[in-house]
Amino acid sequence: MEQEDRYLALLTKVASYRVERVTADGERMPLSASVSSRTENDRLVLTDVNGADILVFEPITPKPDLPLAGTDWVLDGYSTGGDAVSSVIAGTTITAKFSPDGNVTGNAGCNHYGGGYLLDGANLSVSSLFSTLMYCSEPEGVMEQEARYLGLLGNVSSYRVEGDRLVLTDAAGADLLFFVQAEEVPAAPLTGTLWTLESYSLEGDAVSSVIAGTTVTAEFAPDGNVTGSAGCNRYFAAYEVSGKTMTIGPAGSTKMYCGEPEGIMEQEARYLSLLESVAGCRIDGDRLDLLDEAGKTLLSYRAESVDQP
Repeated sequence: MEQEDRYLALLTKVASYRVERVTADGERMPLSASVSSRTENDRLVLTDVNGADILVFEPITPKPDLPLAGTDWVLDGYSTGGDAVSSVIAGTTITAKFSPDGNVTGNAGCNHYGGGYLLDGANLSVSSLFSTLMYCSEPEGVMEQEARYLGLLGNVSSYRVEGDRLVLTDAAGADLLFFVQAEEVPAAPLTGTLWTLESYSLEGDAVSSVIAGTTVTAEFAPDGNVTGSAGCNRYFAAYEVSGKTMTIGPAGSTKMYCGEPEGIMEQEARYLSLLESVAGCRIDGDRLDLLDEAGKTLLSYRAESVDQP
């Protein structure tokens, strides 16, 4: 903040400027402002009334525009009404990924969400949004931020990409959501990783987050066995994987009964049933999705730890 205050204060003292090029031997060569070709050695120098250099800028090499679909986007800021823009609450991450198949998915800060989108040139519409139903109490304001984000996403009418930045706008052309390209996360290996369940499929298109206070895990061993916690009981099953194709089960488990939290046994039964319906898998960074024969996501996990060789 001290740097920012200093920068803004210096801006108010600017009286003139010059554009110069620094040669290999350190010589400074003045350039005309109308010169169209720039090099990495060009600089913009802002000076005060006494001619002292107070701010020096170096050129930024323009980045090629990234594609909307297939790029991992992370939210940098969002509109709060009028010209006001808010940054994302510290400690939260909001993401979006527009897949070539017309689906958009991501994390809204607390819950996972999904929906469909239609693209026609620069026109973009997002519809049929759904999300898991987890409640997050921290950090403060995360649920209000999530509701604002999903509301704005459903109101998008167009988009533009500026290098590695994505801006979504409404029908009036007002900027609503500001994304930057997410840092690439190396793909976690299927085996040797502790996968923790974040959400699972219900009937139809409904998706549920894991019940608060429960932990469901999966560990795929190189010998073709998967083990973990189903929330109450330990389970085990055989699995086969070939490329993106996977089959699991049937699963066996211990026979303990857990009365709390409410719904834990029903969640466990649903989880073990979904395992036996798995027909494929997909790893994207630190996320593992287990899919049915139609490619629908049944189970979504996050990598918690990876065994080191």
